[in-house]
This record gives sequence, C-alpha cells and structure tokens, in this order.
Amino acid sequence: MSGDPVPVGTAPRWGVSSLDWCSHAVDEDADHPYGVYVARCGQRLFMGTSLYDEAPGWMCLLCLRWAGQPRPEREGGGAE
Repeated sequence: MSGDPVPVGTAPRWGVSSLDWCSHAVDEDADHPYGVYVARCGQRLFMGTSLYDEAPGWMCLLCLRWAGQPRPEREGGGAE
C-alpha cells in the first residue's frame, strides 16, 4: 500500500493520530496493513488507537471531504 486513500464503504470511525493530533476517518472493515489503520486520507494510525463514532477534537480536512461531512465551526468564535 502506498498511502492511497482507502475506498469509501460504510460510515467511518474516527481515531486521533499521535503525529498531528487530528481526528482521521478510518474504515474498520477495510484491508489494513499489519499493525496500522490507514485513514481515508492515507494517514497511518497505530492499530491500538481508540476509534470513536464521532470525531474528537480537530478533524483532518481531507478525511472530512472523504466522509462527506460539513466542517464544524470553531468554538470560541475566533478568527479563521
């Protein structure tokens, strides 16, 4: 696997990467390499990463596009 996005199937689960601290969309049932999940954007997450139904924290913009979800608004009303 060369880091290509994983084909979209069912609704993704979300896991936080320890590299960029963003939530990435993961298809649990996809064929992942041993020891890692490959997110829809191609980012690799350690297989021990907890997966959630809703994304905790900041979401990866590429994964949002692949997941087909609108981008959440920032909390606190700060300038973007």
